[in-house]
Amino acid sequence: MQRPLGVAVLLALGACHAAQPAPPRPARIVLHVPHAPQRALTELKLDAVAHGWRVVDEGLDSLVIDFGVATARVPVATDDGPAAMRDTEVHATALYRFDAAAGGAAVTMWNNPIYWHPELRVWLAAPDDLAPGDALLADCFGPRDLAAAASADVKTRRATPR
Repeated sequence: MQRPLGVAVLLALGACHAAQPAPPRPARIVLHVPHAPQRALTELKLDAVAHGWRVVDEGLDSLVIDFGVATARVPVATDDGPAAMRDTEVHATALYRFDAAAGGAAVTMWNNPIYWHPELRVWLAAPDDLAPGDALLADCFGPRDLAAAASADVKTRRATPR
């Protein structure tokens, strides 16, 4: 009776070893805010809920916001190589981490948008700017141009006090 269990364990371990983890996304932005980390987390959470977005995970120093599904035009890879712009479903989330910093908190944000590939029928990584994570930060803490100024590289910004 132990032989089938042992085979099952070996197969499970082999499957775990063969699975490729998703490549890590670089942080999109680090924003310094003049609040304690817990207060900044609470303010961002309340602002997200006020916009109608869902808080899907909350830790002591982190928050994951689900922005839901929308339709967007994204570059979809084709069989013959070049990507074609297609309208498809995009689902976006963002992870926020709140760390103590001099004079307040450093809020680090990672966007995680994915799109539905219509031919392959799978969700794939979408361009980083399709998630409104930095727009939520700008609305909650800082100047309105924060979302426009953010790029795929990590940028450090200081929010002005409210």
